[in-house]
Amino acid sequence: MGLFDDILKDSESLFLNEIALDPTFIPPIIQYRENQQKYIADCIKPLLMKRNGKNILITGAPGIGKTLATRFVLKELEEETDDIYVIYINCWKSNTAYKIVLDVCELLDYKFTHNKTTEDLLKKISSILNKKAVVFCFDEVDKIDNPNILYNLIEDVYR
Repeated sequence: MGLFDDILKDSESLFLNEIALDPTFIPPIIQYRENQQKYIADCIKPLLMKRNGKNILITGAPGIGKTLATRFVLKELEEETDDIYVIYINCWKSNTAYKIVLDVCELLDYKFTHNKTTEDLLKKISSILNKKAVVFCFDEVDKIDNPNILYNLIEDVYR
């Protein structure tokens, strides 16, 4: 018996489901966060009836499931309807106004972003988002270098 006989081969894995290790993975069921998910959904639900939803701020210690619960609800919303834009931005990765605006453009499948200013892109985003309801989720919002972008983005959309 050789020293390397018990090492995993290319087609073998220690994990039953390797995809579960991906940071974007959302399991089919999230246990122990049902109340929080219901509250988030209740805040969004009026949008399905062409009414205004509620603004919410979710806070808490790291690792308790804020992001996962929120993304789970947003995923269900996307599966429920095409009448609502769902804009999820991770502000840890996109912490400047321009990066946030580029992420929103990407989520809206707007590709013509080169050589355009933040203000130009905000105008385009507003013209697209004014066609339907929209849910914004800014994860890790405390990492944004200039929070005015949030005001500008939301103000432009609601005009």
